[in-house]
Amino acid sequence: MTTNTQLDYIPLFPTPLFKTHLPVPDGVVEYWKGKSLTVPTHQKTALDGWQSKPQYIWSKENENEQPRVLEKFIETLPIPMRMTTWWVNILPPGARHERHFHPGADLVFVWYFTNATGLVLQHPQFFAEGNLMGAWNCDQTHYNSSATITAAKGDLIIFPAHMQHLVLPNESESDRIALAGNIHIINGLDPHSQTHLR
Repeated sequence: MTTNTQLDYIPLFPTPLFKTHLPVPDGVVEYWKGKSLTVPTHQKTALDGWQSKPQYIWSKENENEQPRVLEKFIETLPIPMRMTTWWVNILPPGARHERHFHPGADLVFVWYFTNATGLVLQHPQFFAEGNLMGAWNCDQTHYNSSATITAAKGDLIIFPAHMQHLVLPNESESDRIALAGNIHIINGLDPHSQTHLR
């Protein structure tokens, strides 16, 4: 809590960010680099990068080991939720992701196959409260317009799907490679049912 003249500033409603670490299977980076050379990019938000075609986790086309590893981990979490769609992003030096969010999902995940910097999460109330907080003359430790995430190889980041986010240009000399996608909260529905998630 901080004080400005006669007013106490009490921050409310924190936004959850979840982080853990999952070992990256051997050969993953080489596999996806090879795919990017033979399969056209499914360009969505990746600018000057490569993006695989989004797939449902239950799709018959889904023969990759990595989404299954992540799906099994998510199913062990105390919150009943289901991984639904996934894709792989490769950002070579200079490439970036434009600002976007994931409508229709509850959470977004990013599983990093390489070390990475530059994931920027925008404060969900930035547009609604930006003028107020910009004018508030106090220590804004609890209020930032955005937060930048640095991740190590194997880090898994999960955050609310409504949060606007982007990835800054890759300033390293190596490709940034990550598996990303959507998660839905099950809310008591049959966790093995797929119809309510399609």
